[in-house]
Amino acid sequence: MAATTRVAPPAIIAQAGAELLAQIATRPSIDRDAAANAVGKAMEQLIAGIPYRREGPIFLFPSRSRKGRIEHRTERDSCSCEAGQDGIPCWHRPARYLIIVLTRRQAQAAAEAAEHAGELPPPPTGCRHCHNRMIAATPPGGEACYECERCHWTVMAALFAPAQLDQVHREPAQAQPTRSQQRAA
Repeated sequence: MAATTRVAPPAIIAQAGAELLAQIATRPSIDRDAAANAVGKAMEQLIAGIPYRREGPIFLFPSRSRKGRIEHRTERDSCSCEAGQDGIPCWHRPARYLIIVLTRRQAQAAAEAAEHAGELPPPPTGCRHCHNRMIAATPPGGEACYECERCHWTVMAALFAPAQLDQVHREPAQAQPTRSQQRAA
């Protein structure tokens, strides 16, 4: 399991949680009290820095009731925990959603800052697989990339940098001394 880390400052987690609660309030088919309780627990766990692992769209959270001896597999529409299997809103699914929202916001903010500084090329016009919108993202390696909102296809941002921009911003090459010049110096 990953080390304990907080995905964002507590105020940012609370703000994203409040936005999720507002979305829940507009959906009449949801048990609002149970969903609000699940979102509250998710925010509590994220603020505490609950460890988790991500394997593509699947998140794995340690069990709170079994002191982490098992992991709950959480996807967009399902969770392997007892509550999730019984159709009761659990905290794992809102935690997954909040982590995705918060990491996307952080990546977008970093990409916008880099783009304003002229470091990041503009995004591709659309995903080459599903033609959906591409958004700025940061994979675990930390390099700048763009990710499809729907199918999660990822491409390195550096691939979209025009070659001529690279040439313009490159410093003129300095003449390197030869070995004999280095020995003489």
